[in-house]
Amino acid sequence: RYPNNYCFLIAVVTCVTFCLGTVGAYVPALVLLSTIIMSAALSFLLAVYALKTRTDFTTTGGMISAGPVVLLFLVFLALTVEKAFHVFFALGFIMLFCVYIVFDVQWISGRRQRQPGLNDFVVAVLTVYVDMFKLPAVILIFIGGVLQKVFDCLEQGATSCYCCL
Repeated sequence: RYPNNYCFLIAVVTCVTFCLGTVGAYVPALVLLSTIIMSAALSFLLAVYALKTRTDFTTTGGMISAGPVVLLFLVFLALTVEKAFHVFFALGFIMLFCVYIVFDVQWISGRRQRQPGLNDFVVAVLTVYVDMFKLPAVILIFIGGVLQKVFDCLEQGATSCYCCL
């Protein structure tokens, strides 16, 4: 178990980093920079909150597991509605991944009711890494959706996009 879990961790981190870099190559630099800054700030603040709060999120695993099921149902519903609602679904996913980051940081810190065993730290690090990978991906979808809505509004000849958002 000892060398295999570290080899697996290195392989997954390499693949995920390559995927994120590939997506970043097709995104405008300003959008990518703002996504990175927002993701880093949000991840840092959520980690600090998870370590400082007295609320124990590690006991709410069942409720947290229901979030993706609800959002998946709403995504299927979103296929039938206007594209403007995609921004709201991206916001829902951002909030869900924020809760995941708080849950996983509290779990990996080991100061709560549930904590990883000695051999589970690679899995714990991997879950936090995957959560912090999904957050910029969803923020990128959110920013892309908002920008697309603004560009569509400007193409229609509107002088102000406040009414379009």
